[in-house]
Amino acid sequence: MRLGLIGCGSIGSRVALEIARGAVPGVEIAGLTDPRCSPAAQRLAELTGAPVFTDVQALLALRLAVVLEAASGDAVRCYGGPVLESGADLIVV
Repeated sequence: MRLGLIGCGSIGSRVALEIARGAVPGVEIAGLTDPRCSPAAQRLAELTGAPVFTDVQALLALRLAVVLEAASGDAVRCYGGPVLESGADLIVV
């Protein structure tokens, strides 16, 4: 299952690293988003082997099965609709 991640902070990073190390069999991190492409997001991309995008639409172009939101309530309001319209399921953390 291809998973996209919105938010590369402490929660998102922990989830991404655990999935990348195989803690959830059958799930792969397909892409990450960080609006500023911060050094932390770039490092997470290196550790997981997933690309990092500054824009959620680019992430959604990856045809994901699931998107995990680990950013903020504002991110849910802003991106929840587009995620669901893309056909992906949305997990809000």
